[in-house]
Amino acid sequence: MSLINGPRSVIVSGAPQSLYGLNVALRHLKAKSDGDQSRIPHSKRNVKFSSRFLPVSAPFHSSYLEQVPASMLKDIAALKLEFRAEDLAIPVYATDDGRDLKASEKNSSEFTRELIQQILCLPVRWEKGEISCPFSFAYSQSIDCFFVLSLQPLPPR
Repeated sequence: MSLINGPRSVIVSGAPQSLYGLNVALRHLKAKSDGDQSRIPHSKRNVKFSSRFLPVSAPFHSSYLEQVPASMLKDIAALKLEFRAEDLAIPVYATDDGRDLKASEKNSSEFTRELIQQILCLPVRWEKGEISCPFSFAYSQSIDCFFVLSLQPLPPR
């Protein structure tokens, strides 16, 4: 799972055929949209959810990009770019565990590596991030993952 937006919304990254197979397998568990399950015991009801493929360009926040940070770090060094935690003007929270990256004591190269890992390879766990944040925030995200399946259970009626 690349992005865990919450208990009712996750995004899965993978090869197209694997995601297609997952989608087909999930259809067997899925309740029919027009089906009435009111007379079926809760323990035997099918799950209500939706799934769809997202049109995206790269599988960010997944292991598919593990080789990319090394080449990005070379480019950043060649361009003499420097990213330091103390230069952040606003709090920036880690996508995997919610810690404030502005409080990082890492040196410039370690901090740059961590930022790149957060964007490319580490999964996003929004719920964990909100735990450490001093405020509850609404977010708008654009997801640029190429092979992604979104599984979003429908809320109960």
